[in-house]
Amino acid sequence: MQPNLVITASHRAQYNGGTEPENSMEAIKALQLGTAEAKADIVELDIKKSKDDSVYVMHDDYLQRTTDFLDKFPGVGQGRDTYGHYDHYTWEQVKSLTLKKADFSYTDSRVPLFRDVLRYMKNETSSLINLDIGDINVFRKVWDIVQEEDAFHVCIFKTANLPVNVYYSQYFNPLSAAQKDKVIFFPMITMSNPSHEGNPMKAYEEWENTCTGGGVNRCLAKGYELGYRGNSDDKDLLPVVKAIREKNRVRVHVFNTYPDTYEGRYKGNENIGQCCNDAYDARGDWNYLLDPENTGTYTQGVNGYIITDDPETLAENLKLIGKRPDLPTQKN
Repeated sequence: MQPNLVITASHRAQYNGGTEPENSMEAIKALQLGTAEAKADIVELDIKKSKDDSVYVMHDDYLQRTTDFLDKFPGVGQGRDTYGHYDHYTWEQVKSLTLKKADFSYTDSRVPLFRDVLRYMKNETSSLINLDIGDINVFRKVWDIVQEEDAFHVCIFKTANLPVNVYYSQYFNPLSAAQKDKVIFFPMITMSNPSHEGNPMKAYEEWENTCTGGGVNRCLAKGYELGYRGNSDDKDLLPVVKAIREKNRVRVHVFNTYPDTYEGRYKGNENIGQCCNDAYDARGDWNYLLDPENTGTYTQGVNGYIITDDPETLAENLKLIGKRPDLPTQKN
């Protein structure tokens, strides 16, 4: 292990200067063909499923922002109804849509099936996929596809919505011994998880209590992903970061993007009542993520990966402070 080095994860398969739509096959392939800095070590993708259970790559709960949905299905919704909602349209309807760039210009790109992306990543690259799945029903579908494709070693599963006992009994325990060794599951430790009543240390300790000795593969959690924002909420999250680093079993990984007011986040979904979040958010401050207590030592923050909209610039910054490893991202 290289405990003092940090790798990059591309948020929605995007990078600074990228011209392809987010979460598109074209963007995923561009990451593999770009500069060394742009080749994120991990590609973070968002997964949804259609009304008829086809699993595809898409961020929003609604189809309006990132596709030409409004042209093909004219109408107006309120953001709390079924108009444009991802699971109220068949795959035949979804695959008819074309994707838009961050500036909302149209492209010829189509919404990709997750299985196609998984096969490409497994067979053509050395990158990992970080799976962002908010819907537990979608999580189950994705889990089954990864198992069918024998690709647990390619995917980082993460969620804040699975209690320890449910994950163990319904997902992990039914796997073969070989699959158990390959599966990568990261509980997400957040302030908003209602099952722990705002006590992230309790969540962390519950997962750590599953360890039976013998290294990381004897624990249900192969790592942890945290989402802290540089405000008063972090007072309860930073002790978890410290505990993870002191135990030195796994790394500290963080979900980092620009705030919701960043261009391209939710602009374009106004017709369904979604716009912007102007709350204070320091996730775009990489130095804070690496050194939240401002010690100058980089011993209190991230030592795993940072998910970012701009992996190219992040990689360059990590190099400047001696935190960037030279890792292969494409198979020979």
